[in-house]
Amino acid sequence: MLLKMTITKIIIYFFVILFCTFPLLSEEERVLSIHGILVEIKKENLNGKEGIQSITIYSKAPVSNKPIRYQLDTYLIDPNELENFKIGDLMEIKIPAYAIMSNDGKDGIPLYSYSISKEKYEILLTLKKKVSPRKIGQLFKMGSFHFTEFYTENLKKKEEGKKYILHFLNSEDQKKFYSILERSRIVYSFQLFNPVSKIQENQN
Repeated sequence: MLLKMTITKIIIYFFVILFCTFPLLSEEERVLSIHGILVEIKKENLNGKEGIQSITIYSKAPVSNKPIRYQLDTYLIDPNELENFKIGDLMEIKIPAYAIMSNDGKDGIPLYSYSISKEKYEILLTLKKKVSPRKIGQLFKMGSFHFTEFYTENLKKKEEGKKYILHFLNSEDQKKFYSILERSRIVYSFQLFNPVSKIQENQN
């Protein structure tokens, strides 16, 4: 009986201490770190001056590893810093842990801090001409990435169809998709994407 009372007291003391000390933790100690790809920037006009209201990050859910998007309010960040943001940037973002628990999906999550990686894992994909949206959707479901359509003023070859930039979170996801592209019958060509120089081209 005495042992049970002692264990109960220890448990009570533990939670009391935890409850009292949690508010004393710094914001740095109460944030979640997430790697993601910048996929959307929402701008607003305040007092005649345009600024960034929120950004959307493509990432993966912590447990299920399924694709997920976080809409992040940027009011905690200096507006001048946000001008450096570009679609497709690979970022590490930090957000308050409480915001995830209380978020209902309707409002954005406060962005606490961020860093932009110098690395990018991207493929420029060219499909064959007249590929149906259904087949494109089937192909894209086989990989883990965000994609944007790529427009070019260069004249296309007769066999070329739509072009897409595939944005991956890491090199492993990118490499896994190589073999899928090599086997696909709707792919005309694919290569590592670099706005300045394009390398390692594979053509079917």
